Amino acid sequence: MNETLIYVSNNGDDSWSGKLPAPNKGKSDGPFRTIEKAQEAIRRRKNEKPGEKTSVSIEGGVYFLKTPVTFTEEDSGTLSSPVIYRANRKGKVVLSGGRKIKGLKTIKRDGKTFWTAEIPDAPNFSQLWVNGKRRYSARYPEKGYLVYKRDLKNIAKKGGGNSARIEPEILKKIGKAGSDIVLEVTQSAPEFIEVIMRRNIPEIEQ
Repeated sequence: MNETLIYVSNNGDDSWSGKLPAPNKGKSDGPFRTIEKAQEAIRRRKNEKPGEKTSVSIEGGVYFLKTPVTFTEEDSGTLSSPVIYRANRKGKVVLSGGRKIKGLKTIKRDGKTFWTAEIPDAPNFSQLWVNGKRRYSARYPEKGYLVYKRDLKNIAKKGGGNSARIEPEILKKIGKAGSDIVLEVTQSAPEFIEVIMRRNIPEIEQ
């Protein structure tokens, strides 16, 4: 049975043929850059030469997806002519819906060194990963909670829920962070409201 091999690599280019595992010396042909392009090529190939086995070999690395990769009946194969997507033997393949942060710079704050970066048009996000490890956003207090104790029996209800007043002394600790601060409020007992102030944009301490 004839088999069509298609290659995907972070060193590739979607304007190339996808038929080579690595860029040629002249940088004029080589693997595709994205899985979406390989998917498009397979669909076209199936219409041109139905009945062929097709394999996509993906080089190890992290592939950042702008949109989800969607597979439909158009992408399916058969027992005699399967369509196979697989990682090659050179490393782990990760398909990520995140965005890679570039242009990191260091700043000094309270005697500590932090990384900072401008992210144009950044979506509101709550997870940050560094070298495969999840890093948590900065928060106050660093441990535990700000506990606001008050008899809730006489609190006026607004919008179907209890309302509570956060003292100005607590809000002063936010400083000039402004809209970068998120207040996480939970009621852990009838007489307690727990408040955590958390930066909306994570910082990474070196």
